[in-house]
Amino acid sequence: MNEEEWTAGLLKEHFDRILLEFEKRYNQRFDDLKSVFCRAEDRVEKSFEIISTFLPKNEYDRAHRDLSNKVDDLGRGLNQRIDAQAKIINDRLEEQVKSLETKIQQLSLVVTEVRAITQ
Repeated sequence: MNEEEWTAGLLKEHFDRILLEFEKRYNQRFDDLKSVFCRAEDRVEKSFEIISTFLPKNEYDRAHRDLSNKVDDLGRGLNQRIDAQAKIINDRLEEQVKSLETKIQQLSLVVTEVRAITQ
């Protein structure tokens, strides 16, 4: 596509597709992390099932509570990191969108001036 064919609408569509792709990738990474966390949680449960055959009930309950608290802490830390990364990505994308919108406006003005000159 040559430069004359780029319009503000086409540029917006193009960058909307790019932003949608970023969002898909971010959602995929989030889903992957969630899956890893769930598998880890399942392994912890299985470990407790095995341990419960060797430990008395009160020791098992205490160990389970301690480990559950650790898993919860890890989950909170993971969520905080995901939220921080999401904010960084969103901030960068907002900056890029603003920059692109400015460039689109400037390009539209140039196109208008060129058309006026060539007519």
